[in-house]
Amino acid sequence: MRFFAMLIVGGKETHPAYPQTNKILYQNSILSFLNNFANFSKEFDDLQLNNFTKIWESFMSSIEHIDIGTFSNTLEDNPKIKKISIPVFEAVFYGLYRDKIRAEDIQKVDITDQLIKNLKMVDGFLEACNDKTTSKNNVNNRLKESRLFFSMKGI
Repeated sequence: MRFFAMLIVGGKETHPAYPQTNKILYQNSILSFLNNFANFSKEFDDLQLNNFTKIWESFMSSIEHIDIGTFSNTLEDNPKIKKISIPVFEAVFYGLYRDKIRAEDIQKVDITDQLIKNLKMVDGFLEACNDKTTSKNNVNNRLKESRLFFSMKGI
């Protein structure tokens, strides 16, 4: 639920497809944010839920070959690091799918370990994934940088 909450109402502004969510934009409490989103999500219809399923399946298919350590919150290329950083993971998800949320045809995305590593090298990105990860400023920064990064790559 957190990934879709961030996808729809994370960042500084509501998604154009969901203007009614302006009252639940992320502030500084992940718990409050998720509770508000859970209440809002009761309004989703079958078409929206099917689209979200397609997005999730596309994402999971797109990352199935990615080394799990690539989603860590470090630049280290240590094969022993096998932990996913939720802020990194959600930022990648957001960056890849924020502009595709209402797409008619959701396709597998061409993403590589190197592409995610390059995102993690963007100035300020890892800071926003490591320090005060639930602060509004850091959430907004990592989501913005990820979206910008993937749009510049044409993904």
